[in-house]
Amino acid sequence: MHEFTPWLGLCHIRKEADDARSSQQTLVAAWADSVEGFAREVHFHTNTHGLQMILAEEVLPATEWIQKHPDRKDAQRLAAKVSAKHPVEIGTLGAGASGTGSQPDDTGGYLYIEEIEGVEPLDSQFGVHPPKTVPDALYEPLFGQPDPTPAEVANYGGADKVPPLHTYAILDAAKVVNFVEMLEASGLEYRCLFKGDAAEEMRDVAPYVVRLEEDVDFTRNLFSHDPEQEVPWFMWDREPGIYVRSRGSLEEMWRHFRKFTKVQDEDGKWFYFRFWEPRVLLTLITLRRPDHTITSLLMGIRNSCASLTVFAPNLASSNVIRVMVEADVMGTVVPLRPIVTSHDVSLLKDVKLQRDIDELDRRIANKLSAHLPHLSSKDRRQVIESAIQKFMGFGFRQKKYLLQFCVWSLFFGHDLEVLDPTGKLNDICRDQLDEHRRFEAFENRIREIQGTRDQNSRNTA
Repeated sequence: MHEFTPWLGLCHIRKEADDARSSQQTLVAAWADSVEGFAREVHFHTNTHGLQMILAEEVLPATEWIQKHPDRKDAQRLAAKVSAKHPVEIGTLGAGASGTGSQPDDTGGYLYIEEIEGVEPLDSQFGVHPPKTVPDALYEPLFGQPDPTPAEVANYGGADKVPPLHTYAILDAAKVVNFVEMLEASGLEYRCLFKGDAAEEMRDVAPYVVRLEEDVDFTRNLFSHDPEQEVPWFMWDREPGIYVRSRGSLEEMWRHFRKFTKVQDEDGKWFYFRFWEPRVLLTLITLRRPDHTITSLLMGIRNSCASLTVFAPNLASSNVIRVMVEADVMGTVVPLRPIVTSHDVSLLKDVKLQRDIDELDRRIANKLSAHLPHLSSKDRRQVIESAIQKFMGFGFRQKKYLLQFCVWSLFFGHDLEVLDPTGKLNDICRDQLDEHRRFEAFENRIREIQGTRDQNSRNTA
């Protein structure tokens, strides 16, 4: 059975009272699992609204349709509106394949996505005075003060009453060593997105919303990277979080964003939603359906600020994705809790896996690459990826254990669990003991095998 997702197609639609020659072509989105399912939903919807679909062309899953027509901004808007509860959304009649028609275009006031290209992190800036706070390509987007829009002027009751645009970061403490201590010493305004006991117990691995200021070392370090050595306070390559422009206060940011730390799927099951992970946000925005999770995330604040702009660094391309929301949709109804699909959950697990592989590969390369001269970076990564997938399949989840399995696999060989001729390592992997006890048993057996190898080498010599 195929999974239900947004689909898009160009449909010829006419009013029932008109003849077929008067049909108009428009873009239609439907919540479907196939071409046939798309046609069935659109036929039912049009027939119950005094319309008739004559023909449907170029029907594709929304992600494929959008990739094929990247200039059709209305496609993202339509796809984002459909769900199991609202299965069909019809675009502007007469818009056709070009996206333009005789009726007004209502694509304004929705999500707009663009790339800021060529973003290179700051280096150590020795001898540079005054030092830059952010890369040149990001200064205006992150710290510029554009004139307020007419909607903002109306929202605040006058141009002189519109507050300045603030710059916020939503950052993951688990990504950086001594993150909280550096944040406390920065002098910046911040708050943990968890509260109560969770904020205290998860202090060093929790997400924080921080109001960034220019000419502050903490802000500068977020955008700095030294390719020659791993400087612990430089954070760019660790992908610590995302950045937000808003006219709202830190308290308003905190109240808004903390609603999304946990989300529900269609069956009511709760998941932690790491929206502050750049890869998570980029995946949901650019690779899959522009769903109401992201819409809620970006559009939920009202009254206090007219719009949000979110920036997600994409280290793979040296670009930063900017996601903007126009002010005239701020009054639309937004779900209190975003709902993710099982497909979203599966997709985000894949994102997390790739992030873990990148992190462990970087740590191993920094410390052990000199001891593995026979392996190319590509071969090393393949071994690490295979080891992580394999031992996660055996139930190991903690990164410190996965890191050690990767190191052993690189030195002893890919088929680590069958290294032992007695079969003990294989048995340990499949044992019902808890993760910690199984790792200890595995480690002890590896030491025994290494000791035997060393003894045999001495005897041979």
